Amino acid sequence: MRIDSPADLALFTADGVAVSAIAGSRVQTSSITLEVDGVDLVAALGLVPPFSGQAGSVLIAGGLLDVTNFSIEQGSPASLNRIDVDLSGFVLGPHSLVVSALDADSVLKSDRADFDLVDFFTQEASALTSAGASPISFGLSTLANASLGEAVAAQPIGTAAGETVRSGFVERAEQLIAGGP
Repeated sequence: MRIDSPADLALFTADGVAVSAIAGSRVQTSSITLEVDGVDLVAALGLVPPFSGQAGSVLIAGGLLDVTNFSIEQGSPASLNRIDVDLSGFVLGPHSLVVSALDADSVLKSDRADFDLVDFFTQEASALTSAGASPISFGLSTLANASLGEAVAAQPIGTAAGETVRSGFVERAEQLIAGGP
């Protein structure tokens, strides 16, 4: 089993995710499952592999996930199975994807990918710190020493020819994201 997309720990700024995976040799095609946040999409949509171009909606984590172009097809060589699906309607936050199947000896094989769905503006705003303090961490959940509950501010930036001072929100955000002071 191998999930090609999405990559583990990937960040998506839109609500759509394209899933692509391969179930390798000796896999029982009819046993392939695709779980999103613990919900088996194959079972939830009442499908039995192999199939092609299926669609529907599934309630996951309080949101309605739209499933389109869902295919589990036996490819070439005959021992390879291709799994493709487009998913949209995710709620923001962390998500998991698990593809699994039984091999010819009825041993469960699987692969897992974890990814986050974020709002780009929220991520950029979290990089700004009050009074323009230096960033502490550039991790996934906190890009700097600020959270969305705090006031977001940047150091004032002067303009040419003695004009009035402006806030510099975008410039300061870009500076912090690039690792500047």
